[in-house]
Amino acid sequence: MPQFHPGKMMKTIRKGIAQLFKTILLALLAVILVPILYFAWRTGQPMELPEFKGLTYYQFLEWRSIAHNEIEHFWTDAIQVFSLATQFCAKTCLK
Repeated sequence: MPQFHPGKMMKTIRKGIAQLFKTILLALLAVILVPILYFAWRTGQPMELPEFKGLTYYQFLEWRSIAHNEIEHFWTDAIQVFSLATQFCAKTCLK
């Protein structure tokens, strides 16, 4: 009849817990990395909706940035003109 060895049993339990811990960590790593890697890959692919004209997300962001800069210059100029008009009106209209 085999003899009972508590030290051997504890060693086996520790190995099982260590293996379970490693498996859980690997699963968590996969759960975190897989979506990030998928979205990174997907943003480089052309978008399928017709309003995006086959642009990738990166290209779309670049277009949007260029358009925003153009609008910003327009509004900056418009604000300066409005400010000058307000100053002129304050000097001449309110007298």
